[in-house]
Parts: sequence; C-alpha cells; structure tokens
Amino acid sequence: MNDNKLNTRIEAIEKLITIFKLERMVHLVITSISATILLICAIILIFKKDFVTLVPILGSSGFLVYSVNRLLHMWDQAFQMLFSIQDEQD
Repeated sequence: MNDNKLNTRIEAIEKLITIFKLERMVHLVITSISATILLICAIILIFKKDFVTLVPILGSSGFLVYSVNRLLHMWDQAFQMLFSIQDEQD
C-alpha cells in the first residue's frame, strides 16, 4: 500500500515537471543571461578601476537571486512530497 502512495507521488512529480517545463526553461534562460551580463559588467568595471560604479551592480543581483529562487521552488515542493511519504512510512 505504501508503494502505491509512493508511485502516485512520483507520478505527480513527473506531471509537475512536464507541466512547468516551459516555465523552468524561461527562468533558466533569464538567470543565465542575467548572470552573464552581471559578470561582464563587473569585470569591465573592475578593469577600469571604477569601484564607485561597481556598487549598483550589487542591487541588480537581486533579480538574479529571484530567478534562481523561482527555478528551484518547484524542486523544493517535489522533495517535500517525497519526504512526507518517508515520514508517513516511519
């Protein structure tokens, strides 16, 4: 019976992965582009020794953090579902 619950939850996770595939890809692309631009700007400013202008880059990293958070949110929920099964079995 517990195997049936586990299989049901695994199927639900697989459906979530399929349903949110486009969203995950969009967040992954946005995160990659943001990280690349942020890194390039930081490197350019460091080589120009313009440390005063480098400070605002710290603020734009918030968007990058938000994108990563949204990207990992679904995985967190999936793991919570699996761990709740394990707790029920114990």
